[in-house]
Amino acid sequence: MAISSRDDESAWSAPRDARADGAHADWLAETRFRYVAPYPQQPVWIPLLIQLRDKVGTVDGMTAQQFATYTWAEAVGGAEAARKWIQIPAMYATPPTNLVMGLAVSLREILEDGIEARWAAHARAARALSRAWEVLGLSHVPQREAHRATTLSALRYPARVDASLVSRIAERGVIVAGGLHPRIRTEYFRVGHMGYAIGRTDLLMRTIEAIAYGLTASGVEADGATAVRTFLEGLQSEAVTGA
Repeated sequence: MAISSRDDESAWSAPRDARADGAHADWLAETRFRYVAPYPQQPVWIPLLIQLRDKVGTVDGMTAQQFATYTWAEAVGGAEAARKWIQIPAMYATPPTNLVMGLAVSLREILEDGIEARWAAHARAARALSRAWEVLGLSHVPQREAHRATTLSALRYPARVDASLVSRIAERGVIVAGGLHPRIRTEYFRVGHMGYAIGRTDLLMRTIEAIAYGLTASGVEADGATAVRTFLEGLQSEAVTGA
């Protein structure tokens, strides 16, 4: 099947300064996606659609836009609906270009580091943060460390503290979330520490400080300075031991 690019590239692809560079194209190739026209003539989301090509063997000669529309319409209304849709000179929806490109960059960074190294980095950050939570008097919902996520801390509210803690933390510019488990959703809150954040010690320190502030504003004694220092010592210890 041949999929061609439109002459009027500006009508459907991302702005030139918003596209990924040649290295991004290499990443796409490494992950088994293939462009059918020279990069960057096609927007970055087209390779994600091309993987469906084996299911649509009757669409030779379609433009990339028509192919995208065809695959969507076929899934929603069947082949007959798809054949009608491709006669309409319009895209059925705006592709989330920034999200797709952001995902590609994130995945490339993971591949460059190696997935095992990324797992280990998340585990180190989680252990160091756990030390800080202990200083602040916060306990994990999962009692066993082996059951705790390394990308998220689920922390119980201290006695006489409720979900208003979340908004108090937000006053310091840090966003945490309430609980999700139906039975105990009002008993704990969630702190995310994943991806980009674990490489930003300053952001993790700011999070600890904001939580300490929220606790203090809720009437709970909380030593944010000690919690931050304990967190940093934990990170240093992890680095020394190579854990």
